[in-house]
Amino acid sequence: MHRVLEKKKQMVVTSLVRLLGFRNQDSLEDSLNAMYILIEMVEVDKTFELFMGNDAEIVGDLVELAVDPENQFNQQYLLSVLLSITKQLKSSAESSQSAFRDLDDDGQETKETNKN
Repeated sequence: MHRVLEKKKQMVVTSLVRLLGFRNQDSLEDSLNAMYILIEMVEVDKTFELFMGNDAEIVGDLVELAVDPENQFNQQYLLSVLLSITKQLKSSAESSQSAFRDLDDDGQETKETNKN
């Protein structure tokens, strides 16, 4: 059941990315809805993993669509989603760095204690 739900999530993300593709050149409502839903999914840790799976294939697709000159209609929406992804990556990197910093501090304290 878990695998089925994961596949469904992946299908939803793929469908939303397609709505921001160059084939959608006139539906502002579809673009806005897709953008907001993707941003919400990025901001939730469990669904953010979908964007980073398969060597961040979805992020690559978003970047390709954002730089495609034929996709001017959706570029601003794609850039908003990509900005949200970078913010999420930055916050996760900062939290992991602080976690490692604590480990480094503990390691240094241990070395200093052993020297004495």
